[in-house]
Amino acid sequence: MFKIDNTEFDVGVTALSRKFSAQERETARSTTTGTAIRSVIGSFYNYSVQLQTSALHPEQYDALYEILTSPDEFHIFEMPYGQTTYTFIGYITSVSDTLGFIRDGENYWFDLSFEIVPQSAKRR
Repeated sequence: MFKIDNTEFDVGVTALSRKFSAQERETARSTTTGTAIRSVIGSFYNYSVQLQTSALHPEQYDALYEILTSPDEFHIFEMPYGQTTYTFIGYITSVSDTLGFIRDGENYWFDLSFEIVPQSAKRR
């Protein structure tokens, strides 16, 4: 369903949402009569992803978590977009998860989710 740095992950996606934003230049303003003057840079699509990771072995989970939380400035993402996919360079702004339980000295984490912001506009 999604790829990071050309690697497809064998995990279930429980929720995937995208949010559109029209980013504007600093020159956007309102006139004294209240009329908006816009200077739109382009259309940006941010993604929120929640994963079902219960089938992953703890080492697999840890490897995925390390990729998501790496200090790399950018990653290459491939995400669903309409009836096709959207491949773009972007960065992860946040990652969260919850410790479910500990068994035989292994930690099992759940509710892994993360937020992606594209580096540049998809549409200009």
